[in-house]
Amino acid sequence: MATWKIIVNSFLILVILAASIAVIADYRKHKDDENISPWLLFVHVVRFFS
Repeated sequence: MATWKIIVNSFLILVILAASIAVIADYRKHKDDENISPWLLFVHVVRFFS
């Protein structure tokens, strides 16, 4: 059972990491240099998952 827990947790970590990298890459690609703010990153995260 411990082996399955390790495999599932590793898979979930990889999925979350890949999604985070994709969101950050999308943010950097579409950011407007004059309007950088934390809320802009939040908006990109919401758009990415909707």
